[in-house]
Amino acid sequence: ASRIIPSSAWVRHPRHDATGLGMSQVLLEKIDRWEAEILERGIEQGLLDSIREALELRFGPDAARPLADRLEASGDVQRLKQLLRAAIQAPDLDAFRRSLADAD
Repeated sequence: ASRIIPSSAWVRHPRHDATGLGMSQVLLEKIDRWEAEILERGIEQGLLDSIREALELRFGPDAARPLADRLEASGDVQRLKQLLRAAIQAPDLDAFRRSLADAD
């Protein structure tokens, strides 16, 4: 038999209880923007880690180290996705460097 959990026991996100906590609409909008920014940064960091891993696996353990600053400056998620594809498909490290230079 399944157990029904009363709604008072549910864990709630602050947005769901905004009126009870007296949170203003402006504060809720700021929370939404912060959440989106944190999510975006997490995606970017995951892509950077994947690019480094692909370069290290394909071209040796030190392949990504000299490119670290340029990779981190590469910016947005779409560009990082392109660089991940290049890291996987480039025939050699020089070809990947050219892809990275195209981003500059």
